[in-house]
Amino acid sequence: MSDDNLSPEELKQREENKEFVVSFLNIRRLIGIMGISLPILCFIINYTFVIGEVLKNSYFVHTQWSDEYEPSMYFKPSISDYYYTPASVLFTGTLITISIFLFCFHEKKDKRKNDKYPFLTDNLITNIAAVSLLFVALFPTSPKNKISDNIYNFTSSEIIGTIHLVFASIFFISVSILCIVNFRRTGNSKEFGKTRSDKVYLFCGIGMLSMLVLMIVYKVDNLNKSSVVQDDTIFVLESIMLILFGNAWLVKGKVNETKFAKRVKKVF
Repeated sequence: MSDDNLSPEELKQREENKEFVVSFLNIRRLIGIMGISLPILCFIINYTFVIGEVLKNSYFVHTQWSDEYEPSMYFKPSISDYYYTPASVLFTGTLITISIFLFCFHEKKDKRKNDKYPFLTDNLITNIAAVSLLFVALFPTSPKNKISDNIYNFTSSEIIGTIHLVFASIFFISVSILCIVNFRRTGNSKEFGKTRSDKVYLFCGIGMLSMLVLMIVYKVDNLNKSSVVQDDTIFVLESIMLILFGNAWLVKGKVNETKFAKRVKKVF
């Protein structure tokens, strides 16, 4: 139907629907951007504070009323270890923000009539992922060694650290299912997984599960080892999972259709 044949009320409703769709896509893009940028920003912030000795500078910290801060390694064994660094607020805030956005993700119920996996609803999977990520933020990781540059006066116990790992695993399993199943559904089981984007979702979902398995195997293998040497294996695996997670959400948010993406395509 042409816009010329629509009444003023119908035109207004159409514009409101467009704004709603754009806002919904923006939320998906933001989830993707935050997921990809989290390990990068955590590293940059901690690196800046360590190299610049910011927390030892009287211009930024009341040194008389603060415990002495000793800068240490700017590259941490895992992303979760940045909780104890100056990047703590960014780390916790990003996890909680993504969790809230996941709670806001809702499905179109009319697309589930002839679905291949009707029991794996978007609301169910995203709510599980959101709750899990919230617990990841609330229960910090338990460091394997003593932290010399801890900005807090505590570190989590092994029990809390285990809870952190369990919910982190549940989160990545949930978002993997979201990529492999939910993002690839159309409401018609015959058309399941046949679009171009579905290959990206499948790759991201399987990739996250593979990295998670490797991380668990690595954790079990090093369970009884008291490593004092810096090991970045977990950080790398977690970063890959977050990049895959973020990429899937960017595709779901149709980032390739944004004005910025179109300008980039013209340049290259």
